[in-house]
Amino acid sequence: MKLNKPLAIAAADVAGTGGVDLIVTQSDGAPLLLKNHGAEKNGWMEIDLKALNDNKSAIGTKVEIYAGSLYQKWEVTGASGYLGQSALPIHVGLGSERGTDVVRLLCDRCAAR
Repeated sequence: MKLNKPLAIAAADVAGTGGVDLIVTQSDGAPLLLKNHGAEKNGWMEIDLKALNDNKSAIGTKVEIYAGSLYQKWEVTGASGYLGQSALPIHVGLGSERGTDVVRLLCDRCAAR
């Protein structure tokens, strides 16, 4: 399959199976879905943050995950991607781990007022 003038790319778990798929838009063709096969064999979780008060998108939140010997960290940023889309849910790959030991959220801007 050949791309025809690719324009933008987005990552999302389209089928909800734990594998992050890629969607490629093309200026002279239909969008193309590149499916991630095999990722569903591993543990995973998705975190979709919703904050309160004036920071509904939870911008600035730092997320840390501990699962066995695994450690991962993210920070929710503002608009990103093609045409400034909002942040997508955080997709956490857990490998052979069945769950997390600790999920820590840190946010100075998210404090209740």
